[in-house]
Amino acid sequence: MWPWEHLAVGYVAVSILFRWHGRRVGALDAVAVGVGAAFPDLVDKPLAWAFDVLPSGTSVAHSVFVAVPLAVAVWFVAARRDRRSVGAAFAVSYLLHLPSDALYGPLTDGGSLSGLSSGRSSSAPAREAVDSRGPSHTTSSPTSSSSGRRRRSSTSSSNSSCSGRRRSSGSPTARHPSTPSSGSSDGARSDGPGATAGRRAYSLYNKARSTPLIRQ
Repeated sequence: MWPWEHLAVGYVAVSILFRWHGRRVGALDAVAVGVGAAFPDLVDKPLAWAFDVLPSGTSVAHSVFVAVPLAVAVWFVAARRDRRSVGAAFAVSYLLHLPSDALYGPLTDGGSLSGLSSGRSSSAPAREAVDSRGPSHTTSSPTSSSSGRRRRSSTSSSNSSCSGRRRSSGSPTARHPSTPSSGSSDGARSDGPGATAGRRAYSLYNKARSTPLIRQ
């Protein structure tokens, strides 16, 4: 989720809470909303991307085991300084950052519910990219899928025709395309190896008969 989207979610929630108690959101309260809404990203992302300290940009500060005690501690410190509204604004906006990240994918891209982190890196690289740089839609359109099917079908048909031509060129009929006809009423017959051998034997027999045994 984009930072200003976190800010909008936190400000709307704090504004509704304050209106419920008959208060208005003051200047310090608005600043606390901004700090609380961006606090997990201000902690995790620089430590993960710039310093390689954390394994993911949604790890330590995005964990419920860190967020809940820290939000309660900030509220108690603000209450001791008579700034309960500032502490409440920070706590509400901070705690809403976690479910906003978890629900952003299913509500916008139709992805799976990523859940809240529990101290370890529980978000996939796709969730990382959506949380830091906004949503990226990579869904293919029906036109592109249909064109891909047409290309695959045309490729398969051309491959089958090529294989058919190769099979036909390797057949005995293709190697002997011309078959002389015998002139009989049965039609043309194929000139096979047996007929060729018979004609050669017959020609040798005629030569042997015409050659005299004793020369004059």
